[in-house]
Amino acid sequence: MPDQGSRSITRRTFLGTAAKTGIAAGALATALQLFATSTRAATPAAGLNLLLVMADQMRTPWVYLSPSLQRATMPSVTKLASQGVRFSNCYKSSNDCTPSRTTQATGLYTHQTAIFATTPPTDLNPGFPTWGTMLRENGYDTYWFGKWHMSGGQSGSCEANPYEQYGFTANWPGSGTCPSPNGGAGQGQAMDPLIRQQFRDWLS
Repeated sequence: MPDQGSRSITRRTFLGTAAKTGIAAGALATALQLFATSTRAATPAAGLNLLLVMADQMRTPWVYLSPSLQRATMPSVTKLASQGVRFSNCYKSSNDCTPSRTTQATGLYTHQTAIFATTPPTDLNPGFPTWGTMLRENGYDTYWFGKWHMSGGQSGSCEANPYEQYGFTANWPGSGTCPSPNGGAGQGQAMDPLIRQQFRDWLS
């Protein structure tokens, strides 16, 4: 439950801060569009939009830095945290990127997705429901920006509509964020401006 003494944050302020974050880990924006002729199973409550910002490499010592060092090294992430709710006990299913991301997307364990590392095979089975497919079934349009790393191999090679079979839409002509910054040296820093621009183009 949020701390009643916390400062409030508006949707516009939150989105503006997120747009500046530019983290190569990836930012997913889930935007609501309601169509009168939609054949989907249900429609979400009007005005209910969801935004998930997923940061990469947030292992120790980053989360245990002093507040002053957090502000100096991660100003945008620190600002988002200071205006929201911080969870003191968080657990993940894997230390590696791809197995962790695929379990977050599906709600399954690594032994169920059969993805245990970032080395091939790393393509998530599209037969598994994801929160993208479930949101779509409930009337949402779902968009993905930034690092993907759940299919397409370690190289982040460009694919046609790489997210579609997993319930997400590439809002960048056909290929999403290409190449996906999957962890190569300097890759995240190089791709940050593109990811930020993709999100801003969608937001505008």
